[in-house]
Order: sequence, then C-alpha cells, then structure tokens
Amino acid sequence: PSRFSVRDVHRIGILDIRLFNTDRHAGNMLVRPAEPVGPGAGGLAARMMADSRYELIPIDHGFCLPETLDAPYFEWLHWPQAMLPFSDDELE
Repeated sequence: PSRFSVRDVHRIGILDIRLFNTDRHAGNMLVRPAEPVGPGAGGLAARMMADSRYELIPIDHGFCLPETLDAPYFEWLHWPQAMLPFSDDELE
C-alpha cells in the first residue's frame, strides 16, 4: 500500500463511499505502473503522484448500491494514505 499515491487511495475511497461499495478488497483493484510525472507538472495532484510507482484502478462494482445495508469492508481504510487530509479538489 505504501507505493500507491494518496490521490488514488482517496479517489477510490470517495467512489466507494458515494456508491456504497461494500466489498472493496485488494482483489478488486488493478495495479499498473504509474505514468511518469514530468518536471513541468505542478500542483498538488502532481506532487501526490510524484512518489507513486503504481496506479490503482478500481474494478468489480458488483456490490454497489445494495438493497440492504450490511457492514462494508474497505481495504483502503487501513492504508496510511487514508489517514491524510483530502485536497480541496477531492472535497469538491
């Protein structure tokens, strides 16, 4: 988990909360090498991606918007990136 960007972890968290995806575990995320961030890239998002080696892509949304509410499991909730504050863009 430490190799993933704060931005990716936050965005998956936001998606899961909004859709109430009750089954987000490590098997429901694709991992691919991150695109390099160029030296001219600026802004908070670029800085958050700069140290990331991998990009997270959420897959398998079969347990979104359930008819009954069970206790959800969010893998990302236990990762250190989830403890960091959201950026202004993420809060919007």
